[in-house]
Amino acid sequence: EITATHYTRSDMKIAQMSLKGKTDDQGHFRYGAAITADKFDLDKWLTDSWAMAPDAALRITAGDLVWQSLHITNASFDAASGPSVVKVAGLEGTLWSGKLNTDITFTRPEGTPPEKVLWSSGAKGHLQQADLNQLKDIFGLTGFSAGAGDVNFDMTSADNTLSTVKGAADIKLSALTIERFNFDKLEDMVQQYATVPEDLQQMVENTFHKNGASVFKDVQCHVKVDQGILSTETLKFSNSYGSVALAGSVDVKTGGYTLSGNVHLNKPAGFPVLKTLHTTDLQDYTV
Repeated sequence: EITATHYTRSDMKIAQMSLKGKTDDQGHFRYGAAITADKFDLDKWLTDSWAMAPDAALRITAGDLVWQSLHITNASFDAASGPSVVKVAGLEGTLWSGKLNTDITFTRPEGTPPEKVLWSSGAKGHLQQADLNQLKDIFGLTGFSAGAGDVNFDMTSADNTLSTVKGAADIKLSALTIERFNFDKLEDMVQQYATVPEDLQQMVENTFHKNGASVFKDVQCHVKVDQGILSTETLKFSNSYGSVALAGSVDVKTGGYTLSGNVHLNKPAGFPVLKTLHTTDLQDYTV
């Protein structure tokens, strides 16, 4: 049995640790540990310290848990580990001011030399009432801002990095503000006319581009991620003036957008649905 306090290394700053181990009837050594840390870098620990034969059962609590450059505060989880599989169960903590709950499985080929550690990872869970502007910034997305929201996700990564993430997520936002997409002014413009003017398309596009931003509520989005490409299968949002439904893709590496869909005005009653296309340039809307 080993007890340590104030133990520091590159991947962790431990305030307290207790470790117990024993050998079973087959001669296999297994140990259990309870670790309370001020800082715990999960990625560094995986690549530096898991090249070991024994199995372990761990309970870890950390003031600052680092995973894929994300900082999860007030984190706690159980881990069952071995030389080629590490299972993190019930990871709870605060991420982007929201509540995170997830399970993660790290795997690597058996027999991989310690100096060539390459872990893959899979994470499934949910994030509640988080500041999703921080997620937007990680992907380098521009042209809009997001309010607090919820995310249900199921993701994998071949090398345990954000650049190779694949999977799907369902996102709900309390608010979405889109720049140079002034949906709120359309109703007033359309209702000025008793008949459809010949230049309606240009007038609609001018209204979108020249009157600031619109704020939408009830935002729902289902996306798939595949190594830098976000496929937006459904993106729906609305406000008191009407609703919008879009689909398309975003290339995170180049910042290129291709989104198209329908714009439906609540007033005037019976006005036809408008189709809109948005590609790359933030001002390039075709309606």
